[in-house]
Amino acid sequence: MLLQQINLNGTNFIIADEEALNAKFRQIAQEEYTKLASEESRQEEEDIADIHEAAKLTGRAEQTIYGLVCRRQIPHSKDGKFLKFSKKKLREWMMQNERKTHTELSEQARSYLKRRKLAA
Repeated sequence: MLLQQINLNGTNFIIADEEALNAKFRQIAQEEYTKLASEESRQEEEDIADIHEAAKLTGRAEQTIYGLVCRRQIPHSKDGKFLKFSKKKLREWMMQNERKTHTELSEQARSYLKRRKLAA
């Protein structure tokens, strides 16, 4: 519901009632929510990998992936007979046994020796 249109220094302004503004804000919010929900859904679909993608992502043979699945050593889901993997969880799984650098090991050793000295 338009109440008044004014022009200030070449810029047009529309003054509307509060109810009309609230309705427009609700419409815009709903559109944005719909966009975000569809983007989130698309990202979730892109995060799902099959056995071939899981093998490629981890750099291991498909047979190795099947063995890890059988021993429940790799994060996965099953949809009937189909295996599904979350790419994010696979990346986290691959990094869980990350090896420390020499600097990190030296710092850990220094810290351990300090604690032992204080305890003695």
